[in-house]
Amino acid sequence: MNTLVEQYRKLERTGLPCPLCMVGTGHAPCAVQQPHLPRILYRDGPTTRSVQRAGETMLLVVTGRRPELAGHERRNQTFRWLAAFALLRGLDCVVVSPANVRYQRGVPWRVFGWQLNCADGEWERVAITLQQPVWLDLMYLEDIARQRTAYRRLQQQTALAGQPYVNPPLPGKDELYRLLSGRSIAPACIPETQRVDSVQPIWSLLADHGVVWLKPTFGSGGRNIVRVTSCAPDVYRVESEMYRGRRLDQMYNAKQLKQFVDQMIRGRPYLAQEPLWLLTTDRGQPVDLRVTVQRDGAGAWRVTATTVRIGREGSLLTNAHAGGTYLSWAAPSAERVRMLSGVPLTDQEVRRAERSAIRAAGALEAHFPLLGFLGMDVTPTRECCFVYDFNTKPGRDILSDAELSLMMARHAAFAAHLQKTAYGSQSEA
Repeated sequence: MNTLVEQYRKLERTGLPCPLCMVGTGHAPCAVQQPHLPRILYRDGPTTRSVQRAGETMLLVVTGRRPELAGHERRNQTFRWLAAFALLRGLDCVVVSPANVRYQRGVPWRVFGWQLNCADGEWERVAITLQQPVWLDLMYLEDIARQRTAYRRLQQQTALAGQPYVNPPLPGKDELYRLLSGRSIAPACIPETQRVDSVQPIWSLLADHGVVWLKPTFGSGGRNIVRVTSCAPDVYRVESEMYRGRRLDQMYNAKQLKQFVDQMIRGRPYLAQEPLWLLTTDRGQPVDLRVTVQRDGAGAWRVTATTVRIGREGSLLTNAHAGGTYLSWAAPSAERVRMLSGVPLTDQEVRRAERSAIRAAGALEAHFPLLGFLGMDVTPTRECCFVYDFNTKPGRDILSDAELSLMMARHAAFAAHLQKTAYGSQSEA
């Protein structure tokens, strides 16, 4: 059989770096021998072809579309990295959409998907009967909207069947804040947060802080977040960068604010949160940190990337969807100094924010053992680092190539860890 060195050389000619060193050609040969890979047959249209698979251990990558799309080169590279790292971990990687999963007595047992052929570096269609699968959820929000029913069924049935599913459905953010609020997770702290079932929690927070943030409990990207400021007796300013597709800046009295809140929460759960005063640049741009954390091959939480997010001048938010920009903290220091003029952000503060994200993620893992990766929004203050938002589908666009390849490596490593812990006794038998 071919060695891994020979396989990776073939993959490099198609643009895939070696998973051992994450660089292209010119690196030292990888002195790792490839295990024997059984050959299987599958049917693709009118012909039958032969491909190689890494035995019976499977990583099923859940996404909405095929792994390679014209005009999406970075996305294409992402799935190639993941397939190669999975191979290195002894996992047979198949990319599949929820609509292409078949069930037997309610148990996922067969998928029609895509697999990277190591011989020629091309993705090929496969039909595979599942054996000891580990599922990795990489669905984008627009993918979920197109396949919502099939997606929910897959999540439910994998849980019932006891098949590991990395990043299973979590409750709303209000519940996540509740779970963390009673835990000791220093240097992290959690802002005061209440579920909004009526206008009453808003009056309470306004009385204490003068400002309150209203957020969808299942929101992302800064969409439909509203800030309410008490300006004078019976005068309230309501602002949003993107509320139901438009910018909002209105002055309301108490009756009008109640009507607005009643309409806002109709059919969509919201939370109310105390204000956090973000760092700002000399030009008044808000700044915070997105800390992307993952579990590694031992199941421990690690920081994969720390991204500085910088909002527009005068903006309420730092999100890219609201016009913000971003910069990896690993970027050259001269570029950081230029973009972060006047921001008192040091390596020490960033390390404190990263420790905070790790502590918060570990506390959530105690409740959700299959939680594997998170994007944490953190703002450092003198007293602590506020962890004020969680994202189970953190955007990959803000990551550098090195950070993205590291993310894929850790996805594969954690999947291999789950495969051993979930099926180890079966494999030995």
